[in-house]
This record gives sequence, C-alpha cells and structure tokens, in this order.
Amino acid sequence: MITKASLKFVAVVILASLTFGSISSLDASATTTRTVKKSEIPIMEQLRLDEKQKRSIQSSRTKRTIAIKKILTKDQGIKFDQLRSKQKLSVVIGQLNLDTKQKTAVMAAIQQSQKEIKDILNTTQRKQLEDYLAKNKQVAE
Repeated sequence: MITKASLKFVAVVILASLTFGSISSLDASATTTRTVKKSEIPIMEQLRLDEKQKRSIQSSRTKRTIAIKKILTKDQGIKFDQLRSKQKLSVVIGQLNLDTKQKTAVMAAIQQSQKEIKDILNTTQRKQLEDYLAKNKQVAE
C-alpha cells in the first residue's frame, strides 16, 4: 500500500537527486554538434558555481552520504554502496526497503544537505534554483 508519506518521501528524494546530483561539465562535442537548450543543461551547471562553491557543495553531499549510511543496516549499506555508483540517489534509496524511522531520518539528512547547499549559493543562484525546483516539482510528485 502506497501512503501519502511514502509518495512525499519519494518526491523529496527525487528532487534532491535532480537538484543536487553530480557536478560535471558538459561534453564539449555535444555543444559543438548541436545547440543545447538551457533546460537540457543540468541545474548545477546553469548556476555557474565558482570553485569554492563546488567544493562546499561536494563536501555537503559527502556529509549527506555518510549520514545516510549511518541510518542503514549493514545489508542496506552494502546494497547502497553497490548501487550508488551506477544509479541516482533517489533510485538507490527507493530500492533499500527502508522502514518508517529510516525514511524519516534519510529525509532529514537530505533536507539538511539541501539547506546547506542553498546557503552556499548567492541570491541570484538561489532564485534560479528555486525557479527550477518550482518548475520541476510537479514532475516528481
């Protein structure tokens, strides 16, 4: 049975994954062979982060992963490690069969990371991120 709380949990995890996924550069060949729409560029690249911001965000994401792993059982931790390198965080979390207490704790870790990352951004970047989240929230729910 899927509850409203479960759907909300999945939505938060998906948004976290979409918003705070890996920070990578665009493939140079993709930009030379066709025009890339702004909506196709990952949000973290649209924000034009400086190196200090990138390091701070990576640090926050590392702390988030450590916090999540502390919540998991030994078997869930092993599965998390196996899947994490191949899949987005939202997909991995969804496959761990978390109990209610674990879901609450994972959501708290993700929300803490989101807050830290928003605090790293300047006013313009924060507005850009909020606009992106508002636009894409409907897709996740």
